Amino acid sequence: MFQDVLDTFNSDFDRLVTKFDCVKLTCLACYKLNTPSALQEGLQILAHPSCVIDTPANRSYQALALLAYNLKEFSIAYDLLTKYGSTNMSDRKQRDDPMF
Repeated sequence: MFQDVLDTFNSDFDRLVTKFDCVKLTCLACYKLNTPSALQEGLQILAHPSCVIDTPANRSYQALALLAYNLKEFSIAYDLLTKYGSTNMSDRKQRDDPMF
């Protein structure tokens, strides 16, 4: 079932990567798959320029960070948490709109 979610997302990647809920659902599916290949696919999703994470409360990167931790990829987990989890705006990409 979780592989089906990932396959469906990949079949229309360019359109779905811009949809917040689709990205979150796919990252959670990657977490549930619990494989190194799922981690790599999730990281590719987050690295896409159209994928915007605008709040530290976003579960997409948190799911992948936990997956990386479970797979003993501690540096990847740390990098995800420091890159997307910072509440300090100077540590993150500056945006014109407010965070809320």
